[in-house]
Amino acid sequence: MNLRDTLDYLARLVQQDADRTKAEAHGESPEQLLAAAEKRAAELSRLHQKACRALDLMQHDRDAHRERAENFEGRAKAMEASRDHEAAAREQAQQDAKDAKERARVATVAALNLRRQTPDAAQRTLDTIRDASTALEAWVTLGMYYGLTPEQAGQGARAWRTAAETIAERHAQRAENDVKEIAERLATSEKRADDADRHAQTAEATTRELATRLDAAEKRAQDEACHSALCRISRDGWRHRAMTRQAAIDRVRALHTPVDHNGRAICTDCSGYADGSTDSGAAPYPCSTLALLDD
Repeated sequence: MNLRDTLDYLARLVQQDADRTKAEAHGESPEQLLAAAEKRAAELSRLHQKACRALDLMQHDRDAHRERAENFEGRAKAMEASRDHEAAAREQAQQDAKDAKERARVATVAALNLRRQTPDAAQRTLDTIRDASTALEAWVTLGMYYGLTPEQAGQGARAWRTAAETIAERHAQRAENDVKEIAERLATSEKRADDADRHAQTAEATTRELATRLDAAEKRAQDEACHSALCRISRDGWRHRAMTRQAAIDRVRALHTPVDHNGRAICTDCSGYADGSTDSGAAPYPCSTLALLDD
């Protein structure tokens, strides 16, 4: 039985209470009214316990959803930290490339200065080859130094250029693959972060809804507790009224006791005397007052 069914049942109990109050006005006995009141109080107590258990379950669900929301929030923060780490790594790689270019430039300047200071022809030739911007320039220098023919120098230059282009293409392809991999990892990280944000928002909305339902359940539980207290008060009132009525009936019956008068029973209180000395005003027993009580 859920809370809505419980409230409907409480409404039916209130209606039954009103019907029983009307029935009392038509002459229902106090014992039956007292038994009905005790039965209603027991049912209300049982329903109150069920409502408390349902309230505990809803509180447990709310705590579980809050824990899930905290877990999603932690995962979202971890994804954001990973994304920041990858961005920092890219910036560091760019800075390292700039530093490498600067070191190469400094090394070139140092080599030029060293070449100016070297008197040996072989060393100058080697420096010229190292500083050559193209393979053709390097092989022209080698051909002049070693006495190679132009055809031999051209073949060596072409072979050198082919090898250099192959190496350059290999490095370029590797760099392109690295860039694609980093881009894919970044996209995956962003997607995971977005999913974590959506899950966190969903969990937060669910938590708010559960909190609203829990507040409503707490209010209904409080209302049921108040109604249960009112029913207990009403039960005690009916019990007191029943006991008071029974005591009054017993007192009336004690006043209207029978007495023997000339071989017949008369009512002492209705006859106006206790010894039965005269027949004037003698009331038979049972009298009209006891007849009304029996009715």
